[in-house]
Amino acid sequence: MEAVGIGMASYILLTLVGLWFLTKRYTNLRPKVEELDLLAVHQWIEDEAELWDVRSEREWDTGVLEGCRLVEYGDIPSGLNPDKKVVCFCTSGIRAREMAEKLKKGGVKTTAFFQGGFHHLKEDSAFTVVVPS
Repeated sequence: MEAVGIGMASYILLTLVGLWFLTKRYTNLRPKVEELDLLAVHQWIEDEAELWDVRSEREWDTGVLEGCRLVEYGDIPSGLNPDKKVVCFCTSGIRAREMAEKLKKGGVKTTAFFQGGFHHLKEDSAFTVVVPS
């Protein structure tokens, strides 16, 4: 009975060590992209960053921010300038983060995302909302 306890403890210990090793080895697979608050979004735009709306076409029908680039989530436009700064936003921030990471992997040097989503941006008086016709 005691041998079973030692064997189980060894198994658990080896499993934990293996998980620790895998975590250390693979944590850097996702590129680091900056999460911006509203003030930082304005600063990036002043620094000539492009603001990308990565929501779906159906979401754009409810309104878009004037001057932003409409790029459906997952699509990376061809001929993208790798030196251009890009800030992505969506409805909640999840797709925006993933798109910013995808851009970073694709060679864009400076990307970030706005976690607050479209609803927070459209409430800011600095942005004009346009409803497509």
